[in-house]
Amino acid sequence: MKKQDIQLPRTYTIPVELAHSTEIDNDYKFLYCYIEYRCSTRGYVWYQNDTLAEHIGKSLASIKRGLKALADAEWIKIENRVKKGRLYEQDHRRVIWIYSDYLRAKEVGHGYSKLRPLPFNKFKTRFINAMSDETKINQILFFFPMLEFLGDMKVNIDPSDRTAYRYKYNNGKWETSNLTKEQTKEVFEKLYDFYVNQHQQIKQPQEPQARPVIQDFKKFQAHIRREYIDKVIFENENNKYSVNVLGYLTIEENGNFNQLSSDAAIEVWQYLFTNQNKIKEIE
Repeated sequence: MKKQDIQLPRTYTIPVELAHSTEIDNDYKFLYCYIEYRCSTRGYVWYQNDTLAEHIGKSLASIKRGLKALADAEWIKIENRVKKGRLYEQDHRRVIWIYSDYLRAKEVGHGYSKLRPLPFNKFKTRFINAMSDETKINQILFFFPMLEFLGDMKVNIDPSDRTAYRYKYNNGKWETSNLTKEQTKEVFEKLYDFYVNQHQQIKQPQEPQARPVIQDFKKFQAHIRREYIDKVIFENENNKYSVNVLGYLTIEENGNFNQLSSDAAIEVWQYLFTNQNKIKEIE
């Protein structure tokens, strides 16, 4: 198989504090530089471990250790997000943030402004501009939830001519079909309604409520992997369970948390899903 031709910059940048750190291995510093470069247009990257290993010429084990070390030291933030608006069969896909960009997105409420919603035409123009110019990190972060909503509809938009197309996975391959002008208009109207609704939710005061039960198993897993990293999820008389930075279930053994086998992890996931009231509150 021909090796992928990877376009790399002439130089990398590295924060001074990280460069002088004695706690982070030099190989992991290089991993950070590569992630920072790939995040430079959007603030985040979707690459999986095997892709990172191929791109920088390191082993898969080295990538795993490096991601954990960088995440523990808060140089990067790793989340499991729903991948929307892209042609992938998987429902969930990991995202890696540069920590500063992650905090920046979080500060504005996961991309939403607390100001009055934009008028429809201005919203549409800015949304298209954000899709067509990846250097506008602020706009990409702002409109990221709308891209996820497009994925819910199994629709994507070509920013070059503002046309929309629908996609589906059929017999092992992706198929696309262009939408008419009326259908494209309907897509933008639904997108705008979603956008306005998020603003309304932000403005409404949130009253304390009992923790809701998540009905969808995959959404439940994504929630646990996002909110309970390195926190004890559940404990019984003999064992404590947690989720590590890579999203794997772990069990405490001799003071350390070790990854569960696949069969054991499935059993614990199913138990937690059907007994959500027994999950510990986030401290």
